[in-house]
Amino acid sequence: MTPVLQLKGITKRFPGVLANDHIDLTLNEGEILALLGENGAGKSTLMNILYGLYQPDEGEIYVRGQKITVHSPLDAIRAGIGMVHQHFMLIPVFTVTENVMLGAETVRMGDFLDREKTAQRIREISERYHLEVDPYAYVRDLPVGVQQRVEIIKLLFREADILIFDEPTAVLTPQEADELFVIMRELVKQGKSIIFITHKLREVLEISDRIMVIRRGKVVGETTPAEADKAKLAEMMVGRTVRLEVEKEIAKAFIEKFVNKVSTFKVGNPKEPDTIIGPLINQQQFNQVRNSVEAAVREGAKVLCGARSEGLCYYPTILINVKPGSPFLREETFGPVVSIIEAKDEEEAVAIANETMYGLSAAVFTSDVAKGIAIAERIESGIVHINDQTVHDEPQVPFGGMKDSGWGRFGGRAALEEFTELRWISIQRSMRHYPF
Repeated sequence: MTPVLQLKGITKRFPGVLANDHIDLTLNEGEILALLGENGAGKSTLMNILYGLYQPDEGEIYVRGQKITVHSPLDAIRAGIGMVHQHFMLIPVFTVTENVMLGAETVRMGDFLDREKTAQRIREISERYHLEVDPYAYVRDLPVGVQQRVEIIKLLFREADILIFDEPTAVLTPQEADELFVIMRELVKQGKSIIFITHKLREVLEISDRIMVIRRGKVVGETTPAEADKAKLAEMMVGRTVRLEVEKEIAKAFIEKFVNKVSTFKVGNPKEPDTIIGPLINQQQFNQVRNSVEAAVREGAKVLCGARSEGLCYYPTILINVKPGSPFLREETFGPVVSIIEAKDEEEAVAIANETMYGLSAAVFTSDVAKGIAIAERIESGIVHINDQTVHDEPQVPFGGMKDSGWGRFGGRAALEEFTELRWISIQRSMRHYPF
């Protein structure tokens, strides 16, 4: 049987970077192919070429045996290829119907938009694929998981048969991710073919039929969930053996020492001797911190210390059991609050660190500096400190963080690349004096 999609020798170069190095890919009808690799491995670049957002320097694309040229997303859609981006392409103040019909409008007598015809088609698609979306709901009022379904409907409305999901669970709660997997299985059951881009090993083993691993722009191997486990996939991703077990006793001892130390911090007037935590900058910032903690507690989080205040001073607060997907974990909070999460393994820890729209500063603490560097390279942050605190900005050069942090939120690509693209990893090799 002819594959529904073939990529042959796809190569893409950027200045100083070989993003894709003669990649071959085959996708069969009714199949979920997982494209697995670390952040920066070249997965999204490859799919952006397939969807017409980038042009390859070399290589060919075939759909059902016919060679095609994809100059734009419109060409991709015409060839039956659609892409659900990690960051949704929706207009919040529009209804579901208006978002779906945008760019593919139909009109009725008098040159009026035929919203009802589109809405009826959305109902049919929702019922067929169990998507459960209200055509007349405003996107701004929908949960993230439902917004993602709207993106899927946009592609099905345009009759796409090859669906690309780019890190689709990065913005979802675990429950929403499980619901997405149900939808994906229904799509392939009805003849659609899916490429699932991810770096999460558990999801790959759960949902895919076949797994292709990319490392540093090259395909390093293929396997199936029946033939692989987390350890094998992790080794294929990074090119070395990865320790997947975390010492529970180490985590327990760390939490105890951390809480004990933080509980001793003096809070109050920064002009007084030994004060560690001063007041927040204004009432608005104070309210944001307090409301964030209170919301997390209402969702089931447990307070180990803090969660109280005097004036604009908020006592240093440590939480555990914060619900996955909670705004406390996903949003920037400029205050003395932190959540402790015990990850099952290194892969999960990196995934948790990257499951946010922000990436200003991060830190890795380890006695193995080489391992620390390998982990730091996988974290989506403007600067990652090894064995140093996150607020220490030693490199005296501009950096603005990744994604929606720092300069990255102000104009994106229109801003200076030095502020949005330049990344730093710093290493502290000797003890540094801190007030805590």
